[in-house]
Amino acid sequence: VGIAEGGRGFILTGARPGAFTVLLRDGYDVTDLAFLDSGEALILERRFSLFGGFSCRLRRIASHAVKPGASLDG
Repeated sequence: VGIAEGGRGFILTGARPGAFTVLLRDGYDVTDLAFLDSGEALILERRFSLFGGFSCRLRRIASHAVKPGASLDG
């Protein structure tokens, strides 16, 4: 799985390769995506503002949700 700028992701290997989208919220941008042993995905997001400084968060995505054409939101 790869993540591109703008919340667009790509499944590069496996039985169902294709593109998906991560819904961007609250000014955060996707930095990375990793899978847990359970099959769930963790998305690392970061943002920066002059007055708010740096901020990051994790979003957890259910394993069945990561598929071609999906719009992911944790």
